[in-house]
Amino acid sequence: FWWFFKNYQIDSKYFSGKLIHKMLRFGFPLFLTEVAFLLLSYADRYMILAYNGENMLGLYSVGYNLAMYIADIIIFSITYTIVPLFVEVYEQSGKLGTEILLEKVMHYLMIAVIPITVGYCAVSEELITVLASLKYTEAASFSPLVLIGTFFLGFNNILNAGLYIKKESAKILLIIFVAVIINIGLNILLLPRYAAMGAAIATLISCVISTLLTIFMSFKHIAVRFHLRTLFWHFILSAIMFGTVKIITIDCAWGNLVVKIFIGVVIVVLGNFILERELVLMVLRRLRSTR
Repeated sequence: FWWFFKNYQIDSKYFSGKLIHKMLRFGFPLFLTEVAFLLLSYADRYMILAYNGENMLGLYSVGYNLAMYIADIIIFSITYTIVPLFVEVYEQSGKLGTEILLEKVMHYLMIAVIPITVGYCAVSEELITVLASLKYTEAASFSPLVLIGTFFLGFNNILNAGLYIKKESAKILLIIFVAVIINIGLNILLLPRYAAMGAAIATLISCVISTLLTIFMSFKHIAVRFHLRTLFWHFILSAIMFGTVKIITIDCAWGNLVVKIFIGVVIVVLGNFILERELVLMVLRRLRSTR
């Protein structure tokens, strides 16, 4: 406040009730969306505690948190950048320029997400054992489902560009609210029989449905294209990496994890030299320019 009022003067005659009404109309549903996002992320924990007890809650929290942290590192770093960027591009280049930008962003995001997801499936047991303990190794059976679901939910921040640009924030809130209702309903059905696995399945299904709703509502304004052929080859590359990593077995837990991650990264990087020559050349040019 001291800095602000030192540098700026406030004059009440410039206050615009019309502007603040527009801001609240657009912003308040986004505030409720964040609240609903927290419900989607944490409501299942309270339900697990009620249905399955504290021990199962601890197991689920380990598997869920690790997957969520990995996804958030990727998703939030991109979405905090892309939202102001696509708004600026839309103002300058219109719908076509925005769709070209988002197509590239989703392409690069997917070639990162696919190997990370497959790689996590390959080393989740070792990773959880090393970071937690053998007591929580069972979390590796459902944690990859949480990771996939969290990635799907994170994609919405890019796929809903059309709704954001057209200021249809109420629809963004509706999508996440529907996901919360589905998640709670599925947990009621699945927790008594499947415990933590049931909660993970509920998370995955509700997040996927939220993404499908986002595509249905937002692509009417701004469509984001996917290159299925390219994604197919990255799945093949990741499958090769998965098969290679699963063969490796070292007695030392830390050593086993480090070697698997290193070999997995090497395979993916070498594969991208073949599949993503444009990206590789761009990175090499950037490295040369920094010298």
